[in-house]
Amino acid sequence: MSDSLKTYFKSFTYAFHIMTHPFDGYWDMKHEKRGTLAAALTYILLTVITMIVQRQLTGFIFNTNDIDELNIIKEAAGILGPLAMWCISNWCLTTLFDGEGSFKDIVMASGYALAPIVYFVLPAVALSNWLSMDEQSFYTILTTIAVVWMVVLMFSGTMTIHQYTPGKTIIIILAIILGMAIILFLVLLFFTLLQGVAAFFTDVVEELLERL
Repeated sequence: MSDSLKTYFKSFTYAFHIMTHPFDGYWDMKHEKRGTLAAALTYILLTVITMIVQRQLTGFIFNTNDIDELNIIKEAAGILGPLAMWCISNWCLTTLFDGEGSFKDIVMASGYALAPIVYFVLPAVALSNWLSMDEQSFYTILTTIAVVWMVVLMFSGTMTIHQYTPGKTIIIILAIILGMAIILFLVLLFFTLLQGVAAFFTDVVEELLERL
């Protein structure tokens, strides 16, 4: 195994240390250069795959989705969009409020925070195909653990890489969520204006063609 592959594998499995020792793990990630951006991006990709697998392959008893209407681009955008807005809003606000984390630190912390989704949701999906309705609690427990664990890691990652107190971290996270809403509004406004401009030029072209 090459040295680069060994380094990647070590950084990929570093997620287990972050999951079990989040504050220590994120501190070492930032200050001791443990973990890599490549591994964090891998967990983001695996999370997208995991959510698509969950949508399509969850046991029919627990699956309320129409599996014949899968749109991979839409599913991926539903995960990557909010994550991108989180990272951008996080960086913008923490830069203003004395945060010490770089944009790369934020992306890495967020990527590693998604590890519980991969390690708990996939087994839950496999298990759902063997469970009865009376055993639904097992599926629910696994998916709930994944989400709660991810939230805890997002919180601890934000707190550690920016060197905030717990109270300030809560305030910043609320501000980040508000920032995400503003970004979403601006994006929707931009596309609405773009659509309006496109419609205007289309009407102009059609009018000119009719007069020729």
